[in-house]
Order: sequence, then structure tokens, then C-alpha cells
Amino acid sequence: MCWILVAIAYFYLSYDYIRVSWNGQRFGEYLQFVVQLAGSENRPPSDVIQLLLVKADEFGFSLDRKQILVTGSGPSLSVTVKYAVGVDLPVLRRGFYYKHFEHTARYRRQM
Repeated sequence: MCWILVAIAYFYLSYDYIRVSWNGQRFGEYLQFVVQLAGSENRPPSDVIQLLLVKADEFGFSLDRKQILVTGSGPSLSVTVKYAVGVDLPVLRRGFYYKHFEHTARYRRQM
């Protein structure tokens, strides 16, 4: 019986770790999309930050404005986002392990 509980906990942790990793990868892809859009349309940094905050909330993790660094504008736009997401334990619903992410995206002129 104990082994069954250990197996369930292991599979739940694995599932949550994969979910967190997948969402982190998708957020990085969205970051690149936003940088391309904002760079080509000369959008202000506040627009970029707001879009990233909303998307992070959709993926189920919280971001703070301080975790988003926007430098330059237009063709020189660069954005770096650093954050950590907790991988939950079953039943306790609190972070057992924190996966750290750092995404950097730069505007690339379309040819």
C-alpha cells in the first residue's frame, strides 16, 4: 500500500513538472511573438509588460513587473523575463520544487 502512495506521488510530481516546463516553453514562445510585434509597431514598454503579465496569469503563474526587463524600443527592443514556478506536492498544494526560468527575446527584422 505504501508503494502505491509513493508511485502516485511520483507520477503527480512528474505530471506537474512536465506541465510547468511546457508552460514555461510556451511562455518563451509568446515572449518572442510579443517582442516581434512590439518592435515592428514601436509599442511602448508598458504594453509589452502588460501583455506578458496577462499571459503569465493565463498559464497559472504570477509575474511581477520587477521580473520583466525591457530595454530599447523599435528595432533595438530586448526583453528579459526571470521567474520561478513551484512544482506542487499532491494534497499539500504548495511548492515542493521551484523551476527557474529566464527568457530573453530580441527584435529581429523581418526580411
